[in-house]
This record gives sequence, structure tokens and C-alpha cells, in this order.
Amino acid sequence: VTNLSPDGFFHYVNNVVGTSIVVTPETAQTLNAVYACVNLITETSTLVSPKIYRHDLIGKVQVNNHDQTPLLTRSANENTSSIEFEKNWIAAYLLYGNGYGEIERYARTARPNKYINIKNEYVQKVIIDNGVKKYIVKEPGKEARVIKSENMLHLCDLSMGDLVGMSRISQNRGTLKEAGIIREYSNDMFENGSNINGYIYNDKAAAGPEALELIRKSKNNKKGTSILPHGFRYEQLRYNLALADAQTIEAKKLSTEDIARIFRTPLSL
Repeated sequence: VTNLSPDGFFHYVNNVVGTSIVVTPETAQTLNAVYACVNLITETSTLVSPKIYRHDLIGKVQVNNHDQTPLLTRSANENTSSIEFEKNWIAAYLLYGNGYGEIERYARTARPNKYINIKNEYVQKVIIDNGVKKYIVKEPGKEARVIKSENMLHLCDLSMGDLVGMSRISQNRGTLKEAGIIREYSNDMFENGSNINGYIYNDKAAAGPEALELIRKSKNNKKGTSILPHGFRYEQLRYNLALADAQTIEAKKLSTEDIARIFRTPLSL
């Protein structure tokens, strides 16, 4: 039964299904378009092996025996390959707005000997102390510690004058929530085998409770006969595809385009 405007479908979906949608970087990854964009960008970034160059009087010369080459091309630390480190670092940047990687150094030479990913939730605060940028990190089961900027690889997304980047997920929460709403609605619709063959409408004022109750009883009539209150008419859909199905498919296309735009990813990919 409907007295809705053409966007009534989306009004219903937002109010009935959308109340359960919570958009976070974790839940956003369950959207296939978000996961595909992040996966595409991180995989593409690791296709080219990093190279180290030295600038001298004759110009730029590639250095093949640099002490950082193993960390950049093979193992960032004993538990993480260089590719895994870079993918996690960039993925955190895309989802949270900030990618953090700690540089662990040799005590005697101060040369880097490990690159370690740090989760965003562990970085509690970023401050400027005596002109030096510092990161306050608190890991589970450990005391809070301070990491200077010289020992932190910080990949920062767009920032409005702050010390940390803004998350694309939080900045586009409405778009991602709509995509999640459409997904939940379509899953529920197809799992329950629902299909819209027609609709009952009233050109006049909104139907009262007595008229709605009569329509419900008529719909559940096992004898197959239906009686509509005065002023109501039944209209069969003229399309092979149900209206809700068509709108759902179109909404999915639009949400995919919006997500690709957020991550600046070509729609064809």
C-alpha cells in the first residue's frame, strides 16, 4: 500500500533498514566497491620495487648496495615482508586518513633496521613539542611512549591545518551508509523471495487505519479474492523487472560510482 512520492522506496529503505547501518573504516571494507578500490591502489603501489638513488656531481645514480635496500625490497621486519608493510601502510592511509610506520634503529649507528606498522587506534595524539612533531603511542599491555617524527613514517591524507589527516570514510559517511543500506535491503529482499508485481494506490488523502486493515485482510484471503476500499485501485507493473529491483540495481550502480570517486579510482577497474 502506498501514498509515497517517487522517492518513497529510498524513504522506506532509509527508515526501516538504514537505522542499523554504522559506517566505520572496518564496516566500510565489507562493501565490495570500497574493498576493491583499496585493494587496487595498494596492489598497484607495490608493483614497482623501490629504488635508492644518490645525487652527486654527475647527477642521479642508482645505488644497488645501500643498507636500506633489504628493508625496502624484502623484509621490513622479521614478521612482515616489505610488500605487506607497504600495503598495510597505504590501506590505513586510505581508510583512516593516516598511515603510520615506526622506524626502529640500531643503537650504535642509528641506522634503520626495521619498519613496523602501527595501528591507527594506537596513536592517541600527535603534538608539537619545542618545534618537534611527536606521536604518543599506547599499545595494549604496554605503557604509552613518545615517537619523534624522525622515527615515524606518517602518510597523511587531506588535512585542514591539523597534524593528522581526515578519513575519507568519515568524510563520506552518508554515501557509504547509503551503499550499505541498499546492500542490506537487496539481501533481505532476495533472501526472502519478495517480488513486487503491482501496487495499490489512492489518489486522494492518506488511507485511514480501517481501510488499511481491510486491504491487509484481503491480501491474506486464501480464496484468492480481493476487496479494496472505495477510492483504492490496483495497478500491475508494466515491466518484467519489479520496480524495487530496478531501483535497487540502479542505486547499486550509483553507489559504486560514488565510492570510486572517493578513492579516485577509474570506474572500469
